[in-house]
Parts: sequence; C-alpha cells; structure tokens
Amino acid sequence: MEAVPLRIGIFDDHPLITNGLRALLATLPQYELVVCENQSTDLLDRLKSTTVDVLVLDIVAPNVEGLDLFKTIRKTYPKLSIVAHSSLTSTVLVDNLLQMGVQGYVSKRQPPETLFKALESVCRNEIYVPEQYQFLVQQSTVNQATETLTNREKQILQLIAKGLLSKEIAEQLFISANTVENHRANLFRKFQVKNVAELLRQAMRLGYLAD
Repeated sequence: MEAVPLRIGIFDDHPLITNGLRALLATLPQYELVVCENQSTDLLDRLKSTTVDVLVLDIVAPNVEGLDLFKTIRKTYPKLSIVAHSSLTSTVLVDNLLQMGVQGYVSKRQPPETLFKALESVCRNEIYVPEQYQFLVQQSTVNQATETLTNREKQILQLIAKGLLSKEIAEQLFISANTVENHRANLFRKFQVKNVAELLRQAMRLGYLAD
C-alpha cells in the first residue's frame, strides 16, 4: 500500500522562505503542503478546517507577540506537532519552546535538509533540536527542567529595560554592583547577545518585556 504523504503546514511572513519550502516540498512525494500562510489570523482560520500533521512555525512575524501564537496553537490543537523555524537563536528561546510542548526547533541558518530531518523526527514522536541544545531535551525528558531565567535575572532584565545602570540596579535591589554585572553577563550568555540593545530586542520578541 502506498504511504500517505505527511500533511505539512507553513507559517512565515517571508516570501523567500515560503516559496523556497513550497518548491522543495513539491519535489518530495512523502510530503503534502496543505497550509501556507503569512498572517496569524489566516493561519488560525485554516487550521479550523484543514488537517495538518506538522506545522512549521516562524517565531517573529507581524502582529505576533512573542511566543503567543505558539501558546494559542498548542492550547487549541494539543495533538498538532510543531517545528519552530526561526532566525532567532538562544538557550532561553529553545527552552521556552520545549516547555510549551514544541517538538522541534530549526534555525533558518541551517540547510533545508535539516528541516526535513526535524519533520521526520517529530512524526516519530521524537524531539529535534540542534546538538548544542540537547541538554535541554534531556532535562525535559526526565522532568527536571527549570526556568532558564532565574527570578533575580528577570528582575534585573526589567530594570535594564527601564534604563538603569548596574550601580542603580544594585542600590534598588540591595546587592553589589559586581553581582549585578554577573547577572547581566548571564543574561547576555543565555540570550546569546553582545550588548544591551540586542538583549532588550530579544527579550521583547520572546515576551519577557512589554512592547
């Protein structure tokens, strides 16, 4: 008996991405593209009437707040497999996605073959993430995963967003300036950024800061 193609949905606001994936999927008989949208409202409408096995979902798109779209889809369609496809990369991001029940993460910087590997993996009920994030999968598997950001780091992130310097943050939280600098360095490392502007931009995209 001929195998039934895997029904794929794509959400991305970049035509180069959607057109490229559409063309590639058309050459692979094991996949059938059934949904391809660039607006979140259109995607949610299509999902009501179309059966999708795996949804390839971009993280940053117009009118999408942080990871809200992921949360909405996961709540509404708990059995739908989701692969996050993004140019954003950070331990915080991947950890948040796994905590939400997203089964795969693929960077847009990786070749298309990587995305297809992810599609195959999630259909086998496996989690697919790049090698550097495998430790997060292991934590999740044994139910030992904790929030990637500590409460103190979240506090300091909020104060940085308000424009406070390390000395001012230290005075407000009754800790040393060196301690604040250590937390700041941890935030840079976890978000994989090099300066405050990038930190705040990433934090806002992921929903840690109000727009």
